Parts: sequence; C-alpha cells; structure tokens
Amino acid sequence: MLGLQTVGHSVLDLMFPPRCRLCGRWMNEESSALCECCQAQIISEIAKPACPRCAATLAPFEKTDAGCGECRGEKLRITATARVVTYRSGVGRILRGYKFHRREEVEPLLSELLLQAVLRAPWRWQFEAVVPVPTIWHRRLWRATYPAETLAAAVARKLRVPCRHALRRIRGGPRQIDLTKAERHLNVLGAFVVEEDSFLEGRSLLLIDDIRTTGATLEECARVLMKCGVGKVFAAVACGAEGETADWM
Repeated sequence: MLGLQTVGHSVLDLMFPPRCRLCGRWMNEESSALCECCQAQIISEIAKPACPRCAATLAPFEKTDAGCGECRGEKLRITATARVVTYRSGVGRILRGYKFHRREEVEPLLSELLLQAVLRAPWRWQFEAVVPVPTIWHRRLWRATYPAETLAAAVARKLRVPCRHALRRIRGGPRQIDLTKAERHLNVLGAFVVEEDSFLEGRSLLLIDDIRTTGATLEECARVLMKCGVGKVFAAVACGAEGETADWM
C-alpha cells in the first residue's frame, strides 16, 4: 500500500510536473533534476579536460607534467585543483541562479557534481577536513546565498570528513571581476585570517569555492593556512572562469 507521503508526491507531480533545473522543460517524473538532453550536455561539459594543477581548460594534446599554459612556471601553494566545468556552461547557469536568485532547489545537484569532481581526483583521500572560502560580512546583506559554505558543508558530509570554518575574511575591496590578474592578487592580500589555528598543525585540507578565475583568492587562503602549519592544501570549485567574467553579475 502506498504511504500518504508517496500519494501526496504523486498528486503534486500530476498537478505540477517537475521541470528541468537547467532548461525548464516539463518532465514526466522527478527521477532527476535534469532532463535527458541537459544531462547529456553536462556530461559532455564535464568530460572536457582540465589542468590538474590549476583547473584551466586544456588545449588539445596539451601535456600537464609541470602544469598547463596558464600555470606552468608559477609557484602555486595549492597542490592541485578539481573543478566541475567552466563558468560559461550549463552548470554555470545553474550556479548563477543559485548564487544570485535564490534557486536553493539546485544545491543538491551542485553539491553532487562537486563531490564527483573531488572523487575523480587522484588526491581524493589525502585531505582531513573541508574548509570553505569565506566572504566578507557585508556581502551577505545583498547576496542571495553563499555557495562556498553550503557546498563545502554538503561535500564534507558526503565524504564523512569535518567541515571547518577555519578562515574569516576581514577585508573586502573591489570585486575581483573588475581587476587584472596582478590587481586580484593584491586585492586579497591580507584579506583572510585563521580562526582555528590549533586544529591546523600538520593537516591537509580541501578548500572549496564556487568559482576560480586566476586563483588569487584560493592562493591567499592557502598562504594564510600554511603559515599556521597546514601541510598541504587542495582545492575544488564548481566552475573555472577563464576570461569569462562579463556576465557574472
């Protein structure tokens, strides 16, 4: 016999059939957050090769022994970075809806995609805790949600590791998207402080943010953490943006 909850869902599905989270098409049943067409699109986007060091999209046949054309020769504190897709993608559209328009129903989809990106990485079991990249307090007053924290909590929960708010942002500054690469590094210098230094000594951590552009924010977070004794810092982001910032806001 069907339970009341199952019957209730069946009636609601008949009255209000679920829509695809990406294209908005009606679907016959809510077996997935995406329709088959959008699932195929995102699978194709995820399959595009990315640099394991900085998560930039790789050129055809590009070797990554010492990084890619974006990061080769740079001294990065982040050991490796996993990403889901590029910012101008179906997942990027979903992320923008989540971040700026309160589309909270897509959080399980985004967190699962990010989790799978981490699980595909060869270093997937080398960190002991997850740390979200924090935002300055006053940006919470106008932003609909802050994905780094919710995604970090979800990924940590699924991996059964602690999620520690080990960092706090103490200084804002201009938006990173309006700055050059060099200006972005200066903009975040000294912007973060450590909150839980007693926990950090000798640990390996996974930093989580929603978007990586030049990597300036992640690198500054890693610098502050390693200054307090952290061993290795890995990173995972939902989207990597490569000169794609025109429609962020």
